[in-house]
Amino acid sequence: MIFRSILLSMLLLLPACDRDPITIQPSKVHVVEERPGEGPPAKVGDVVVIDYTVRLPDGSLVLEEQGFDFRLGTGVVIEGIDDGVEGMQRGGWRRISCPPNKHWGARGYADRIPPRSMLNIELTLVRIR
Repeated sequence: MIFRSILLSMLLLLPACDRDPITIQPSKVHVVEERPGEGPPAKVGDVVVIDYTVRLPDGSLVLEEQGFDFRLGTGVVIEGIDDGVEGMQRGGWRRISCPPNKHWGARGYADRIPPRSMLNIELTLVRIR
């Protein structure tokens, strides 16, 4: 009888260990490679040039820029863009869903990005320098 009680208790606790990974692990950037590029992949430390568009989930435009260059992995851009660009090849095009913990999070950004918003980012890697 005691064994059955212990077993039942363990079975009831098991679902608590199997929660949605977003609630128990840091949220991750979701990347969809729409078009692969050519050549070597971008790596941390490379200077990359990208064209990008950032939108809120309702589709409203937040920011759009062409020919933006930065050193990958050095914190010059939001972490979601660093994560999304790493591994891309010249001419590649990706769609990125960026959770709040990979950009400005609970602070939001000025009047453009509300706190705790997801961001939808489309970017093309123009070149690696």
